[in-house]
Amino acid sequence: WEHRKPLILYASQSDFQQTNIFQFQISEGTAGITERIRDRIVLFFPSAYPEFEHTLTHELVHAFQIDIMRQGALSQGSNPFAFRPPLWFMEGMAEYLTTGEIDPLTAMWLRDGSLSGYLTTIDELSRVGDIRVYRFGQALWYYIGTKYGDEKIGEIMQKAPLVGVPAAIEEVLGIGMDELSDDWL
Repeated sequence: WEHRKPLILYASQSDFQQTNIFQFQISEGTAGITERIRDRIVLFFPSAYPEFEHTLTHELVHAFQIDIMRQGALSQGSNPFAFRPPLWFMEGMAEYLTTGEIDPLTAMWLRDGSLSGYLTTIDELSRVGDIRVYRFGQALWYYIGTKYGDEKIGEIMQKAPLVGVPAAIEEVLGIGMDELSDDWL
């Protein structure tokens, strides 16, 4: 990192939700926020330390992702805020890099999604903004990491801001998004 990242830590979820530092309402399900423009991490301290450690690590991954995207764009003379990857890309990667595996919660979502028919293709996952981007995105990054190697995730992260997610995946993995989606499903 080129500079320190401010970390704003609230004592409780209630304090976090009542903050006035954002122009939007924070939902109950939000445990932390990494701001791209202000370059800071905001979260609360829950009653359980493992939950806090997970959220802090997840948000730190986002801070690294933002730095990588910004650095890549600036090196090409591009707008560092122009690249807007799909949520599964960012949230799924943060979950995978935080846990390093498929945790029981994500395993449950995968089983239920598979049995109930809502396990989506990558293309469909790119158009949703609910919990699936975390769970299915994590599973997708786990699949990529175990099949192609975790170093490929870093390569995709570095290339994506320059060429876009589909082209980065094709360049790094040698297969298109549709084929990756079919293989993963």
